[in-house]
Amino acid sequence: MCSPFILNAQVVDTLLGEPSDSTALNLKVDSNNTEVVPQKKASSSSLDSKVDYQANDSIVMDLKTNKAYLYGEAVVLYENLELKADFIEIDFKTNIVYAKGREDSTGTLVGKPVFTEAGKEYQAGEMTYNFETKKGKIKEAFSKEGEGYVHGESIKMHAENVIYIRNGKYTTCSNQEHPHFHIQATKLKIITEDKIVTGPAQMYVAEIPTPLVVPFGIFPNKPGRQSGIIIPTYGNSPGLGFFLMNGGYYFGKSDVRDLSLTGDIYSNGSYGLHAVHNYNKRYRSNGAVNLDFSEIRRGDPEAADFSKNSTFFVRWRHTQDPKATPKSNFSASVDAGSVNNFQNDFSTIPRDYLSNQFKSNISYSRTLGKNFRGTLNANHSQNSIDSSIAVTLPQATLTMNRIFPFKRKVAVGKDAWYERIGLSLTSDFRNQVR
Repeated sequence: MCSPFILNAQVVDTLLGEPSDSTALNLKVDSNNTEVVPQKKASSSSLDSKVDYQANDSIVMDLKTNKAYLYGEAVVLYENLELKADFIEIDFKTNIVYAKGREDSTGTLVGKPVFTEAGKEYQAGEMTYNFETKKGKIKEAFSKEGEGYVHGESIKMHAENVIYIRNGKYTTCSNQEHPHFHIQATKLKIITEDKIVTGPAQMYVAEIPTPLVVPFGIFPNKPGRQSGIIIPTYGNSPGLGFFLMNGGYYFGKSDVRDLSLTGDIYSNGSYGLHAVHNYNKRYRSNGAVNLDFSEIRRGDPEAADFSKNSTFFVRWRHTQDPKATPKSNFSASVDAGSVNNFQNDFSTIPRDYLSNQFKSNISYSRTLGKNFRGTLNANHSQNSIDSSIAVTLPQATLTMNRIFPFKRKVAVGKDAWYERIGLSLTSDFRNQVR
């Protein structure tokens, strides 16, 4: 922050020359004498709000040109805009601000401009912005858009909610300068809190172009849950070849439920399909359903040792909120499918790969009348070593709370010995198949 100072307009005019009436500055000192705020005289082109600024090193004001030069951790504030940089130049005649960083003793550029508008942040190599028209240009820009990140050689801020980017990159990988993968396009258009639109675009993996080219791209850019493309991961499997894994589409238009459909593809012809459905309804129930199918091919189709087998697996978790139906409850925990489902290169979770036994249980219970409660269960257990499967379907249980049939309705004196005789009931039926 600059040290407090007060300038006398007459002295400044004598030293620097008196500016014309149309561009004269009024030097206004805040009541606490901590900041000097230059403002243009009222005119047809004057700004609606004042421009506040400060600098850690120094501020140089030239009244002949109506410009202020800010050095060292400079900050400029205007309405909901904030600009930080090592050097900032403000032209009060044209309402244009220019910002850039500086090179330190090692030649590294530090103090790069950081532009924030209504909570949205842009990082840049250098930038120019017009307070009056709310248009600007940013070079070597970077910003976070929704769940992704945008890098651009040049950004033009056309309006408050529309941004144009030349030679841009879009990625959901990370905020690094060189992400692991990205979609590159010569032209991008960002509509704030709506969508990102690109012209012809190509996918890059580790800065290497891939054959994946699209004539255009549309990516959601709204806050909260949105539908959109899931970018696949890449790699190499010794047994199945090069692969793209977990690429697909995410449907997230509802806050209560969502769905993702993804797939895996390997260079030897193997593939996998996956569906994940999550749901969560307040005061009712929540859970998730996972469906997996894969076809695994090993060896040369023309060779004798060629093999092909299909696997599937189902996971289901369901929990009912106790407040939904106090007299009944339904729950499910299902893990079932091919016994060799996780013994392949598609499995990416060590816990699944090492597991050799899977169990399932689906249960429904309900209170019947005042003293009875019934329960229905379906159980399943399978072993991937000996391929055995055991199923209990159904298992029905009826229980009765303890009652005292000989107890008097109106007690007089001490209870007789027979009044303390209680009776309870448990009935169980089950059908098992192995």
